[in-house]
Amino acid sequence: MPKAWAQIGATEDLITYENAAKFGVLPANVTVHKGDALFPRIDTDKEIDELNALIKAQMEKAIAAQQPKAEVPGVAQIAFDDFSKVELRVAEITDCEPIKRAKKLLKLQVNDGDGSRQIVSGIRKALRYIADPAFVLTEQLLRTMTMQELLRAMDEQIR
Repeated sequence: MPKAWAQIGATEDLITYENAAKFGVLPANVTVHKGDALFPRIDTDKEIDELNALIKAQMEKAIAAQQPKAEVPGVAQIAFDDFSKVELRVAEITDCEPIKRAKKLLKLQVNDGDGSRQIVSGIRKALRYIADPAFVLTEQLLRTMTMQELLRAMDEQIR
């Protein structure tokens, strides 16, 4: 039974939906007991201190996230000048099929505007919730040209 009913001296048999709209259900000699406040006052100073502590913790977390992270061993870092030399192309996936006896590999046929190419990609495990690999046919991907492809393309432009 909620605290409010106990404070006004209501018993279980008086607390019904039928009695909710009636006046005078409680006996005349019922004693009202003083109890805890049903809706206690909010200590604004305490609430403001808690909010400030929360804001301070979030700011510290954001500052820590902006700090440069330690280099991960085995991951190559390249300078911006080297990155600007890489040619990035958007390619449309024209065919996609799983490679037998491989859990992660998909064989993709892609067209980047210069012709069709075959790419083997390890994205099958990431797409495991998709039953049909042909779903990937609606997607496009970003690919880099290898140095051999870049030299071949430059050689073809010179001729």
